[in-house]
Amino acid sequence: MSQKSLVFFIFLLLIFFLLAPFAVQAATLKCDGTDHATLDHRAFVTEFNPTATSGQFVELINTSDYPLSLAGCTLEVYSSTDTLLDTLDLAGTIPQTALLTNDIGSTLYDTAGGKLVWKEGDGTVLYSVSYGTYSGTQANDAGATLPASTQSYQVDGHDSDAWSIASTTTGWCGAVGFGDCPARSAVATLLANGGITTNLADKPDWTKITGLYLEINGKGRIDFLSTMNFTDRYSLSWLPILSQKLDMNTTNQIGLDAEDIKALVDTNATLTMYGVNLNNPTIQVTNTDGSSGDSGIVSGLSYDRSAQTLTFNAAHFTTFKAVETTSSSSSSTSSPPGPPICGDQVPASAPDLFQINTTSKTAKLFFTPISNTSQFYVSFSTKPTAEQHGELVTLHREGVQSHTIYYLKPNTTYYIKVRGQQGCMPGGWSTTMKFKTNSRRYFKY
Repeated sequence: MSQKSLVFFIFLLLIFFLLAPFAVQAATLKCDGTDHATLDHRAFVTEFNPTATSGQFVELINTSDYPLSLAGCTLEVYSSTDTLLDTLDLAGTIPQTALLTNDIGSTLYDTAGGKLVWKEGDGTVLYSVSYGTYSGTQANDAGATLPASTQSYQVDGHDSDAWSIASTTTGWCGAVGFGDCPARSAVATLLANGGITTNLADKPDWTKITGLYLEINGKGRIDFLSTMNFTDRYSLSWLPILSQKLDMNTTNQIGLDAEDIKALVDTNATLTMYGVNLNNPTIQVTNTDGSSGDSGIVSGLSYDRSAQTLTFNAAHFTTFKAVETTSSSSSSTSSPPGPPICGDQVPASAPDLFQINTTSKTAKLFFTPISNTSQFYVSFSTKPTAEQHGELVTLHREGVQSHTIYYLKPNTTYYIKVRGQQGCMPGGWSTTMKFKTNSRRYFKY
C-alpha cells in the first residue's frame, strides 16, 4: 500500500470512530423483548391508582432517548397471595424521556400486598411494583397504607424505592426526578404573559391532553385535534417560550417554528384567523426554509366575511397565510381580470402583395415573405375592408410566397390583404388589392 493510500485509509478510520457514537438507533423502541437491554432500568411505573371506582390508571415512564411503543406490552395484576387477577393490554407510545398513563379498568385492585408486573411481548418482566406488604420478591414497596379513591401512589424519584400517597390522580415530571420541570401553573402563567390564552392548566393528565387550544385575542386560534403529550424534556423546554415560537401577530398569518417544536409538526389542528378582510381567500403554505409548501395539507376552508374569520384544518404545522384567490373561481366582487398579454415578437414588416391570378372560383395570390415569421394571415371579402373571411398560411419555402383561395363566386369582385402572424402577435397589413373572378363558361356538345 502506498503512503498516500495509507494516509487516506487512516483518515477513513478516524471519520468512522468519530461518527460511531452518533449512529442513529431505531426510531422507536419495541415492547417485544428485542430492545430489553436498552429499556432495562429505563422503563418504570411511576404512579398508579388501585382504588378508584373510575379512572384507575398506571403511569409509565420511558427515560431512554427513543420513543417506546407499548404495542405487545401487558400489565399483570396479582393479589397478595400471588394470584393473577387480571392481564391488561397496554397501548400507545411513550415519547423519549416522557410519561404515559394507561387505564387499568374498573375492577378494584386494592388488596394490600398486591403487585403490578409490566411485561414485554415475549414475557420478559420489564418492571414490577408491589403495594402494601408482599412476601415475594419485589422491585419497589409502595407502602402498607392504601390511598383513598381520589389519591394514588407516586414514586418520589425514578431512582428511589420510596413511594408516597399523592393527592393528584396523575403524575407530573417533577415527581420522577426532572430538576428542570416547571410547575403546571407556571407554564400557563408564562403563556399568558406572552399573550396566549389556553386551557392547558385545566388538563389533569399532561400525558394525554385532548381538546387543547391556544389563542391570541383578535389574531388567531389553534384547536388541536390530536391527543398531546407534554411530559418529555423537549416539550418542557419549549412550552414556557411557546409565545416566541408561535406567530399570530402577522396579519392574515399563523406560523409555528416547527424546527424547534418537532412534537407539534405532525399534529392535526383547526386554525382560525381573525380580522381577515379579503374577498375570496385561500391559504398559502410556506415551509420553514421559505420555499412553497404543500397546499394539500389544508382542508375544510371556511370564510365568514361578515365576522372576518377564516377557519381551516391543517394536517401538520408550518406557516399558513391567507391571500386573495387569483384563479377564475374568484368571487364576483373580486377585481376583474386584466386584458390578456401576448409576449410574442411583432412581425418585422408588412408583406408585399403584388399579384393575383384568377379563375371563376379561385384566386392565386403572390406576396413577399417576412424575415422573422413563418405564418401569414390572408383576409378577403366582397367589401372594401377585406375582413369577412380569413385563412392562416404557413411558410413552406423561401422566396416569393403563393397561396390559392378556393370556392369563390364567379364574376364577383373581391378585396384581399395579407399580414404576418408571429404566434399570438399580428403584423401590419399589406396593401388591399381588388380583383374580380372570371365568368363561368358553358360548353356545348
